[in-house]
Formats: sequence, structure tokens, C-alpha cells
Amino acid sequence: TLDVTGNSTLTGDLDVNGLTTLDQVTIDTADGAFLVSGANKTTISSTNTTVSDSVAAVQLTASAGAITLNAGVADAAAVRLYASNAAGGIDVDAGTGGIDMNTTGSLNLTSTADGANAIYLHTNTGTDETIKIFNEQGTGADATGAIQLNSAAGGVYINAGVNSVNAIRITSNGGIDANVAGKIDLNSGSGVVHLQASANNVEIDAISGGVDIIATGTTAGTHDIDITAASAVNITSTESDSQAIRLTASTGAGGIDIDAGTSGITMNTASGGDIVLTSLGTGNTAVTLNATASGGGVDINADSGDIAMNTANAGNIEITSTGTGVGAIKLSATSGGVDIDVGSAGLDVDASGGSIALTSDKSGLTAITMAANSGGV
Repeated sequence: TLDVTGNSTLTGDLDVNGLTTLDQVTIDTADGAFLVSGANKTTISSTNTTVSDSVAAVQLTASAGAITLNAGVADAAAVRLYASNAAGGIDVDAGTGGIDMNTTGSLNLTSTADGANAIYLHTNTGTDETIKIFNEQGTGADATGAIQLNSAAGGVYINAGVNSVNAIRITSNGGIDANVAGKIDLNSGSGVVHLQASANNVEIDAISGGVDIIATGTTAGTHDIDITAASAVNITSTESDSQAIRLTASTGAGGIDIDAGTSGITMNTASGGDIVLTSLGTGNTAVTLNATASGGGVDINADSGDIAMNTANAGNIEITSTGTGVGAIKLSATSGGVDIDVGSAGLDVDASGGSIALTSDKSGLTAITMAANSGGV
């Protein structure tokens, strides 16, 4: 036992040769400082294999103060914590003051482990805990980004376990740009996919491709595609093609239903364009124009061109009215005449229970003329 009271100065070298076993060495510097220095490497080592919070092979303890490791060398590894054993690790524990790492250079966390959770940030204390990544002054945008999540050869997976409408939330003072080489798949399971812009428009733009909106569900009213607007709904195509805009119900029994309010339905084409209604139906109602409301009518107007009604093969043109007045069916040419031409089957005018009246406002012997070019009257 060596007891030293006050200050003690050793000058020169102290050599200890041979095997020296020390069960316990305590250096108490309560009234001063303890300095280990040397011009060459200074090593504190132990061959003890004890791993314990209270009893370690080499233990530095300041029961009421702080421990500072300070290296003055200008090197990236100026201070190094190294667990040289292949199965060794480094465990850092702290109280409520936390762990604070500051650097004027970059802070790199690198793992050479080849497996899941190679780098793992984990909290597991209570429901108020959070993990926050915060860049306060960086202004990088576009490809540089103030915060980047990069996976050079794999994917990026974001999973939220809470059942909430805002379980995963992305907000921006500017825009959100999703740029991919493949497809973007938004799948809400049994919920809905909601795209909302509070001030401006929601725009889906395929710069060099197309946009497909597909609903594979078959329950009417539940699996529909609904487009609703408080103002107008505009569908515009700049393609120069007869099918620039196409509505198709491809199923054999499918149909297209267009409903409108009191402002009606207007179909216009540019100069030289036609409106063609075509049906592959084989019945008498293959193309039907109905005005079903009481007092409603059907008005067909043409400018200087004709109104032509034609049937192919052996079809007929039937004009039927359930009206009971003398003008139930009326052919009127306000400035010209009416010309009816028929083939060899002739022209039949029948009145069931009524009379047939031919009236002319013209004066003279030819006010009403009946002529047979090659037969009699």
C-alpha cells in the first residue's frame, strides 16, 4: 500500500519489469487533476473479458462530473471508438438529456451489415413518442432536394399502422412531383383515393403517354367512376381524328345514358362537320327520338340543305302520331312545295272513319291537279 498525502512529483522513468498483478487500482484526484501524457502513443489496456455496466475491463467514471475526450489532430478519425472483435458492438446509453451530436462537417451513419435493419431508428416508450427529420435552412429542390430518401437498387417502403384518414400525409408549400419510369399505383383497399386541391386545380398530366381510369368492380352504384363538379365538366381533345372523344360501353348489354336539366343538350360541330347517329339495332326502334314530357315536341331544322330520311334494303319510313287533331301529322313548306315520289308500289292515302281533304288557296282551274303520266285517273 502506497499512501500519498498532498502533492507528489516523480521525475525520470519508472520501470516495472516482470509479471505484475494488480487486483484493484484506485486513483483519487478529488483535490487536483490526473494527467497521463507522452510524446509517443499512450495505451491503457486490459485483458479482462468482463462485460458489465458496473464492472468493465477498462472503466472511466466521473460520479458527479463530466468526461471529455479531446483530440487536437486534424484527422477524420481524431476520436475513434472501435470494437475490434467481429462480434463486438458499441452501446451508448443516456438519460433524459439525450444524445447530441454536432459537427461542422457531414454526419454519416454507415453500416456494412448485409441484412434487414442494417440501420435502425427505434422508439418504444409511449404513445407520445415521435421521430423527426428536420432540415431548417436547406433550400434544395427538384432533384437535389433539401431532404433525400434514396434507394440505389431497391425500393422505398412507407408504412403507417394507425387507422386514420391522415395516416400518411405529404404537405408542401409548392407542388408535389411524382416522376416514375413505370406506373403509379394508388390502392386504398376498401377506402377511397382522394385527390384534393384547396385553392388550385388537380391536374393529371401524361406528357408522352395516356391516362387510364379503370374501375374493375361490378357493383352498380358502388364501383362506378363518378366525376362531379360544382361548376362545368369539360372534356377536351386536341387530336384531329373522328374519334377524338369517344364514349364506349363495351359490354354486350351496356348502354350510354345522358341526362340534362331544363337547359337541354346541345351538340355542335364546326363548319363542315356532321352529327351522325348510328345504330346496329335491327328493330323498328334502332334509332328513337322521344319527347316524353307532356306538351313536348321534336323539332328538326335545316338551313339551305335537305333533311333526308333513308332506309336500306326493304325497310320502311313510318311517321306515327297519337294526336287527335286535324294536324296530328303535318307536312308544311312555308315558302315552297311538297313533292312525294313513289315507285311501282304506288301511293296509298287511307282515312279510317274520316275524310280526305285536299285544299288549295290558289285560284284558277289548276288549283288542285291530279295527273297520271302514263295511266288514267
